[in-house]
Amino acid sequence: MCRWERETGIPALHGVVTAKLAPNADLASEIGAVMTDPSRQTILGLGDRPLELLWSLSFVEATQTLFLSNFSFPHLIMCVGVEGDAKWCIYLSPGCCGGGPVSLATGVLVASSGCGGILTWIDPAGRVIHRTKPHEGEGLASAYGSRVRALSDGSCVVDEGPGVLSFAADGSPRWAWSEECSRFDYDEAFGLLVTAIWTNVDNKKTVSIACVKNLGALSART
Repeated sequence: MCRWERETGIPALHGVVTAKLAPNADLASEIGAVMTDPSRQTILGLGDRPLELLWSLSFVEATQTLFLSNFSFPHLIMCVGVEGDAKWCIYLSPGCCGGGPVSLATGVLVASSGCGGILTWIDPAGRVIHRTKPHEGEGLASAYGSRVRALSDGSCVVDEGPGVLSFAADGSPRWAWSEECSRFDYDEAFGLLVTAIWTNVDNKKTVSIACVKNLGALSART
């Protein structure tokens, strides 16, 4: 975080605000009141740090290394050897809900910053190769899922606020499916995206499943 601030001049917790509430406060009303009253908020700046980190552990077989990723804010990833030594740590985004990296066929790692709304391609030494720019949308509409699905040709697939996106091995956009879904799977052999969404309106539960092909074409078919 110190290295990120020194190199960019941007706070590690850019966009994060805090507020103090009375111990006996009614959270249902106070949280809403604080969010709409800037005078009660404290904007975090350079040198400010989170009170805690929520590390998640993953193992990448291709690199034979462990990775720690912070699920709270900011999104940090640490590469740890199986013998327990920290090899490198990298700052990716001030957002929360980021995940660990997956290895692509090219030998590059890619990770989603979740609510930070970006994907980052990282070389095995922990250097950033490419980042996406946050896409348009407000709130969770601009977020990605925390897990990235790696494909055999070096491309990858990730769910985002309104749908599912695919990126080529070089990080360029490949295709997008903009219909909202709760879960998805992708079959490489058939080039087939399967999505599912469920709703609960007036205690009436509905599940919808869609199969989508020709995703690289101008108009995909369902």
